[in-house]
Amino acid sequence: MLIAALFAGLAGLLAMLSLLPSSDLYFHATYFVFTSKHLELFVALTCGNFAAIYFALSKWVPTHFNQPAGMLHFILIASAIVLGIVGVHGYSAPTVDAATGLSHLSYLSHLAAAVLCFLAGCALFVMNCLWVLFGMICST
Repeated sequence: MLIAALFAGLAGLLAMLSLLPSSDLYFHATYFVFTSKHLELFVALTCGNFAAIYFALSKWVPTHFNQPAGMLHFILIASAIVLGIVGVHGYSAPTVDAATGLSHLSYLSHLAAAVLCFLAGCALFVMNCLWVLFGMICST
């Protein structure tokens, strides 16, 4: 129940953050206007779905979720959100390093870390759901 409340609060916070203005990104010699609103609304909906699933399954099934795995799932998803927001909103004008020629390393590293944290959190969520299903099967 605590994990559902945490995800619901995070979804509400992200829905409020979607009111921020868009970020302009310059990437690979083409110009995008990437609105962070779409990304933040997608993540807010994802967190709302996680909250609904945690809440519904805690009420409908006799076995409970593994609480430490659920908290780790929340921490991984929240870390992915923070890394994604820092990567998108904290990104400044492109600069090319004269020695290496790399221009968007900071942005790409934040994006890669955010995607990996999000995927790890989703994998942990699937394992936690399987924990509940196997608990239901073994208890009958």
